[in-house]
Amino acid sequence: MVPQEPKWAKIMDLNDPVGSAEEINRAGEEWGKYLASQKLKNTQLRGVFGQVRVIELNWPVGQESDVARGKLILLKPKLAYQAKRIPELEPLKRILVPGIDKVKDRATFQRFVEFFEAVVAYHRAAEGSEKNG
Repeated sequence: MVPQEPKWAKIMDLNDPVGSAEEINRAGEEWGKYLASQKLKNTQLRGVFGQVRVIELNWPVGQESDVARGKLILLKPKLAYQAKRIPELEPLKRILVPGIDKVKDRATFQRFVEFFEAVVAYHRAAEGSEKNG
């Protein structure tokens, strides 16, 4: 069963850090487990996550960067291409693109990264339990 879409408005709410963290955890766990059940490989997920990490490293905390935001926006066509080549990436593309659209500054980008980290962590945990189970 496909999980509920992440509540991006809640994830990006800088005035409610606890509510944001709870939504990141809830949605990250559901989507991480779902992506593992859809046979998305860890290396495929980490490939996309690696691109986000590069953007993060080039976007200093507390600073705004049109270049970094531009690179984040250009991740959308890359995701579209990769999802066409690797169908298991389609659900990931479907949840990340609305998140990319909600990033307005470095602080909201950090929430996007935290959500993606949660997805990666829960995916890895679920992938490991499937191998052991």
